[in-house]
Amino acid sequence: MAGEEQGRFDAALKQAGLKLDARDKAAALRVFLSLERAALLLKAEEAVPDEPR
Repeated sequence: MAGEEQGRFDAALKQAGLKLDARDKAAALRVFLSLERAALLLKAEEAVPDEPR
C-alpha cells in the first residue's frame, strides 16, 4: 500500500511540475495523504442521503 500511495504522490508532483528535496517531499507526502483521505470522506458523506441526526 505504501508504494501505491508514494506512486500517486510522485505522479501528482510530476503533473504539477514540482521538484522537492527529500525533507520537503516527506512532509508534503503526509499532507497529500491527509487531503486524499479527507476528499474520500467528503465524497462518501455526499453519497449518503440526508438523514436526520
